[in-house]
Amino acid sequence: MQGPELGWAAPVIVAAFVGAVVLLVVFVRVQRRRADPMFDLALLASPRFVGICLAAATIVAVLVPLLVYLPSYLTTVVGMSPGAAGATLILLTAPTLVLPLLSGALTRLVPASVVIVVSVAVVAVGAAWATVLGPDSGTSELAGPLLTIGVGVGLSIGLLDAIAIGSVEPGRAATGAGMINTARLASETIAIAVVGAVLASTTGGRLADPGFTGGLRTVLWTMAVVALVAAALTAVLARRGAARAAAVPAVVGAD
Repeated sequence: MQGPELGWAAPVIVAAFVGAVVLLVVFVRVQRRRADPMFDLALLASPRFVGICLAAATIVAVLVPLLVYLPSYLTTVVGMSPGAAGATLILLTAPTLVLPLLSGALTRLVPASVVIVVSVAVVAVGAAWATVLGPDSGTSELAGPLLTIGVGVGLSIGLLDAIAIGSVEPGRAATGAGMINTARLASETIAIAVVGAVLASTTGGRLADPGFTGGLRTVLWTMAVVALVAAALTAVLARRGAARAAAVPAVVGAD
């Protein structure tokens, strides 16, 4: 968050980035040497599991920053009251209360991995659509994109965890659940910081126009592209995971 103020080449900023990389390397080395690691890196050898973690991380990286920064935009730039801004944000979260039931029914018709890929793609469409926001935007203009993002999030809730746990050995189920939650928390934390840094740069740290609208649109377009790429990667990883799972019985049968 201090990058825009101090400059990205400032020694303290560079040192923070270097320190983060060093700590990550140390963490990986320690976990690989432990007999009972807190973060079982062997699970990352499963393409299906990696794809599900990627989908989960991408979805929260879009949702959570919007929940953090969109209220400020609606009250400061659009001029909504806090109550009206809160009511508008319900459009973003309400689908998550209903659609998890629908996603369970959908998996009886199509593979669960397809539902997840579509969910991430829907989030990408919603983020791109949300770039229509502006100082004159009202709830009616934002209803479509916010509901679209909410639908993508709602279809994936619960299903992601079920697929992730089902992608690992029963004895590693708890570790798998912990890793997908870690992916979510790490992703949303980084996304909040990155979005905050972008908006601080475009608004001079004031979170107001001029700069807030342009900065938020840039963020939304970036989210849309990232989510679209993540949807494609998730599809590829899911396909590879399915191919690997089908090959195992064939090998066993040949033996």
